[in-house]
Amino acid sequence: MPTIRIVTANGDLAVPTMILVGELDDWSLAKKCRDMIAHRSGEGSPVSLEIFQGARHAFDAPEFKTAVEAYGHRVEYNPAAAEKSFSDVRAFLKQAFGG
Repeated sequence: MPTIRIVTANGDLAVPTMILVGELDDWSLAKKCRDMIAHRSGEGSPVSLEIFQGARHAFDAPEFKTAVEAYGHRVEYNPAAAEKSFSDVRAFLKQAFGG
């Protein structure tokens, strides 16, 4: 079976990509996402980055309505960020793939 590379070392992606991350996410850092976007060569598929202010890791997971520590990281549901992310993903998919 062939290997499919979706992202290269320079941040170029093979498919349209939307990155959603919480500003306060201490597991998947928004800064690293910003840095990756800043260092892209401009080749490859379009990439969009949305950083949700005040949101942590698992902002779209209602089972974390009460914040918890998991493996040394804080996870917490954020209903406003979740709702916006769902709406934004639908719009992204429609734009990227039609429908």
